[in-house]
Amino acid sequence: MENTVYILHLEDHAADAELVQAMLELAEMSCQITLVQTQDKFIQTLSEHRYDVILADYLLPSFDGMSALRLARESYPDIPFIFVSGVLGEDAAIEALTEGATDYVLKQKLSRLAPAVKRALHEAESRRENKRAEEALRESENKWRSLVTTIPDYVALHDSDNNYVFLNHYAEGFSEQDVIGKSYLAFIPADFQPLVKEAFEKARTTGKPEFIEYAALGNQGILRHYDSYIAPLFDGSKLANTLVVARDITERKRAQEKIAHLAAIVESSNDIIISKTLDGIITSWNKGAEGVYGYTESEMIGKPISIVAPPQHANEMIQILEKIRSGSRIDHFETVRQRKDGQCIDVSLTISPIKNAEGKIVAVSTIGRDITEGKRAERALKNSEAKWRALVENAPAVITTLDREGIILSINRTSLGQTMEQVIGTRVYDNLSPREQARTREIIALVTQTGESLRYESKIVREDRTTVWHETSAGPLEEDGKIVGVIFVSLDITALKQNERALQQSNDELAFLNLASQTLNSTLDLDQVLTEMLEKVSQLLNASASSIWIADLTGDSLVCQQATGANATGVLGFRLARGVGIAGWVAQHGTSIMIPDTHKDERYVELFSQKFGMDFRSILCVPLEGKQGIVGVLEILDTAINRFQASDLVLVETLAGAATSAIENARLYEQVQKDLAERRRIEQALSESERRYRLLADNSTDVIWAHDMQMHLSYVSPSVTRLLGYTPSELQSMEFTSLFPLDSVKQAKDQYAAMRADPIAISHSTVAELEMKRKDGSPVWTETQLSFLFDETNKPSGILGITRDISERKRAEAERESQRRARELATLYETTRDLGAFLNMPILLETILQRAMKLLAVSSGAIYLYDSTRNEFLPSAEKGASIALGDSISDAWLTMRQPSLLAENQQVVHVPLTYGDELLGVLILDDLQPGDPQVDNAGLNLLSLFAGQAASAIHKILMFEHIRASRESTQALAHQLLNAQETERRSIAHELHDEIGQALTSVQLNLQNIEPIVEQSDAQDTLEDTMHVIERVLEQVRDLSRTLRPSMLDDFGLVTALRWYIERQAKRAGLHAEFAADAFEPRLPEVVETVCFRVAQEAITNVVRHAHADHIYVELRLQNGMLDLNIRDNGSGFDLPHAIQSATNGMSIGLLGMKERAALIGGQVQIIASPGQGTQIRARIPVATTAEFIERRKHKRGTN
Repeated sequence: MENTVYILHLEDHAADAELVQAMLELAEMSCQITLVQTQDKFIQTLSEHRYDVILADYLLPSFDGMSALRLARESYPDIPFIFVSGVLGEDAAIEALTEGATDYVLKQKLSRLAPAVKRALHEAESRRENKRAEEALRESENKWRSLVTTIPDYVALHDSDNNYVFLNHYAEGFSEQDVIGKSYLAFIPADFQPLVKEAFEKARTTGKPEFIEYAALGNQGILRHYDSYIAPLFDGSKLANTLVVARDITERKRAQEKIAHLAAIVESSNDIIISKTLDGIITSWNKGAEGVYGYTESEMIGKPISIVAPPQHANEMIQILEKIRSGSRIDHFETVRQRKDGQCIDVSLTISPIKNAEGKIVAVSTIGRDITEGKRAERALKNSEAKWRALVENAPAVITTLDREGIILSINRTSLGQTMEQVIGTRVYDNLSPREQARTREIIALVTQTGESLRYESKIVREDRTTVWHETSAGPLEEDGKIVGVIFVSLDITALKQNERALQQSNDELAFLNLASQTLNSTLDLDQVLTEMLEKVSQLLNASASSIWIADLTGDSLVCQQATGANATGVLGFRLARGVGIAGWVAQHGTSIMIPDTHKDERYVELFSQKFGMDFRSILCVPLEGKQGIVGVLEILDTAINRFQASDLVLVETLAGAATSAIENARLYEQVQKDLAERRRIEQALSESERRYRLLADNSTDVIWAHDMQMHLSYVSPSVTRLLGYTPSELQSMEFTSLFPLDSVKQAKDQYAAMRADPIAISHSTVAELEMKRKDGSPVWTETQLSFLFDETNKPSGILGITRDISERKRAEAERESQRRARELATLYETTRDLGAFLNMPILLETILQRAMKLLAVSSGAIYLYDSTRNEFLPSAEKGASIALGDSISDAWLTMRQPSLLAENQQVVHVPLTYGDELLGVLILDDLQPGDPQVDNAGLNLLSLFAGQAASAIHKILMFEHIRASRESTQALAHQLLNAQETERRSIAHELHDEIGQALTSVQLNLQNIEPIVEQSDAQDTLEDTMHVIERVLEQVRDLSRTLRPSMLDDFGLVTALRWYIERQAKRAGLHAEFAADAFEPRLPEVVETVCFRVAQEAITNVVRHAHADHIYVELRLQNGMLDLNIRDNGSGFDLPHAIQSATNGMSIGLLGMKERAALIGGQVQIIASPGQGTQIRARIPVATTAEFIERRKHKRGTN
């Protein structure tokens, strides 16, 4: 839908204005047009609203279009201005366009209006876009100019003779006269001049930038090191200048030397430095660890770290590794470790996660120290460790300290051309871009608030699209235990990043080939091997897809065995004849091939791309050649043109050899497998059986015990210590019943007695759940499987038991039961909450029945509502099979107040629906079987709660229907009263005008006729007074007649009646009144005109009586089938809530009367008022549907 176009129309003929609006609507333009006729109104309206287009007549009675054009161009030059006139000649048109008019349209050719408006809007938008683009360009230019002049690096331009022509700032001690026009060689020592010359010449010759590191002399002869970027700048094909961007790395050089020194310190450290996998397997073991623990590196690599943990700390490392894997932080701690000679020592440990480049935890590092010598040595070692860690972590390239406000307190090196004195005390933000300013403020705030250090890497893309990396750490600056600022440490790690990427790529390729070789040789599952290999090679080469084609037994065709990529399953099983397609060609010729663009190679088969659902443009394809010839083809595909390189082909060919071996081995393995299948099955069964019994004997967590028939323990497994806390020897000397609480002793004895007395139990095992008592007195729930032991005469000689801890299961069962009840209550809450939203009785009953059936999981049910007037139950909703009811059941319902079960060949539950003491009906649920868990007391109680909420919802709808019927009856009665009132008003008005008015007029005429006859002065005075009285009474009778029912409303319609009434009231009260209205053809419905007039009459009367206003504005519009009456004044206003309260109390009913009149015909009245702010009353009354009313208007116009 198009956006609404706001149009200001300067026009004095309403018909022309309406024709303009019709032409724009005919062109399907969404417009809102404001019509003005005078200069004052034009200026006022233009200043109050923002318009998209101005339309103006050329000639008006008190104002002309050219004056309007000049006014608009002075204040609003961007708004299009179009003349719409019938008298615009050629000279006038030229003058208008010269003065700035956008276009002109003759009223005789209004078909041009819509295109002219659309073109003007498009041109205005284009001008605005151009203006925004120009502003953005200026802003960008200023930003880059500021950037070059403020960056700390040196930016210089050299001419073809190597002389300086520009330098953004100068090193300390140099001025512009010292540098500009001189060769760069004047500032470079002789040792570095060949290197710099070669870099300049190479950059100018190849046209590519060069990166070098060299040294230059300062003004005082001090040698400083720079990392420089040298690039030629061409004007077309001619060399214009050479750009040099240099960064002072003198301090970084010094920092690197310091780092090397620190590395030597770490290498010779006596501290324990160990790394291990997440499973606790040691991967590195330094000399310090060897000296502390006594184990050599060869003894510990590959062994678990638990070797150095004494028995009482056996679980400590397991818990620590679990925390590391979960991402939890391990604080520095002290513990005990065991040396190789068995001696326990105190150690201080710091355990940290080791993360890879993606931030994933892959290993664990431990730094430890022997603290056995005592707290004195411990404090000394901690201080040394803290100093060492601070020195290592903050090894700087650039170290800067800032206070909380960003003021530089110290810096170890400055930018070229700045002294320490010039930098210290300045704000760090002054030389940063807005983005970096915001980031630096955020970091300072975070570090000073949390006291934690931050380490982050910054990626900077230069104008030549090269990337520079910086690693920066930010930590708190403390004084007297308070954080007063931040320490920033920044290091250029670009070269390191580049080396890491190159090394990573090389390692990835080697690791992939190694992994592929291991994978292919580790299993003979061909599909698994090929799938993993394809995924790895696609990931390594970042290819869109890959596939392996295997030659069939005949060798005449290839079948796609495995594939990766989108819709890879669509190509599996696809068959190619040998020699067809890229893969077929490679299989036929036995030669590798690299296709840079498949669209230019006629061997490519389009059907393959269609199967894959991708348009492949680049292909690598190599043969899989085995001992017996070509066994298949490996194909790598990508959607980009010229995607692969020669190195990729070498990698894939290397992989193909391993894949060929795997395929041949798999085929051989498959043949061997067929011969050994039965043997393997038997061996596996025997092995599994042996494994189960061995695990049961060696690692059983259950307690296995036996006692004789006198309850004396003869054997108990060691696992009893874990279950009850007793050792086996302790239990064998105890009374067996002492293992049970008092309330479980009887249950245990009864269980054993029942087993001995039951012949069936003698030959079968029995399971018992008993609560037992641990050594520490805590309870534990157990499950014991009991069976008899027999002697050589086959008589019971004892009892064998297997006991397991079921405390967790008991807790889980209790938790599940609690959760089940919670879910039922939640379901009940959600169900009953939803029922309150229904206002339709059949839908509500249907929903209640469905929810109740779902609650008890039944398949049929019904609802019967009780009709108290007829004393019978009426079927109102039913699901499933019909339920037959007898008179005895329906009689029982009258006294039923709780759910009850009635069994007649099937289980049926009857639930009364009661609200208070009132019986509303009965809910019946069928098809329940005895013993269903839903039919227990808890289920019936839940159903009873549900029935209460359902009855409340039913009662609400019954009450709602009763209230709605009463309201409709009341509205109909009020409507009749309103019609009767208007009829009576009309009758009284006619009677006053026709009867009493005529009678008074006759009396007046008679008195005028006798006036010449009366000569006596007293009678003459009396006669004149009487005539004056009759004139006043006659005027009052006329006013009363008009007030009761103005005849103009019936004869001429709403607009004329309102205009007459407003002018009459304004004249009487001395108000300045404005009235604007649409022309309604045909007339509005009589009831609409009456209500609208009465609302306006009441509102205007209130203005005259109470508002103390001097201006009133009335507007009457018809839009989309709604009549909109808007009345505003500039009076004193009033307290709206207080006035409405007064009206409610019967003190003033005018406001409520307006609202009630409008509401009777579906309208609304909105009142906006506050003391001292004037009053606005807006009434919106529906006339008819939009389509009906427009059709009536079209019919009327066609008739006219």
